[in-house]
Amino acid sequence: MIYALVDQQNTVLRVEPHALRPADPVGKGWRWLPVEDTDPPFDGAMQKRTGPVVTVAPDRVTRVWTVADKTAQELSDEQDAEAVGAVDGMKALRALVKWVAPLVGKTPAQARSEIVAVLKSMT
Repeated sequence: MIYALVDQQNTVLRVEPHALRPADPVGKGWRWLPVEDTDPPFDGAMQKRTGPVVTVAPDRVTRVWTVADKTAQELSDEQDAEAVGAVDGMKALRALVKWVAPLVGKTPAQARSEIVAVLKSMT
């Protein structure tokens, strides 16, 4: 089970797994409360997860994550970042682009942009 140590202002100080509820610290007004999680499954390729929103009740702490579909813009941005990362992450490919670009009448930036476009069309 997971427990949260909560102070007198209902601030969660830490969260830890324990087999049994720990004893409350003496003299501080702090207390250990069980934690209830609502963490729905999600598809990271098409959805995003936010949270948790933490609520301290007298007898428990709840943590709730929210799942929402990614917008078309977010999906497009991820595809762009993946394609750019594929080109930029490959040192040999970057060197090849710099070497070949002038041979085909392009700047390295133009060649890189065209390669990124081709990579995006492949996904």
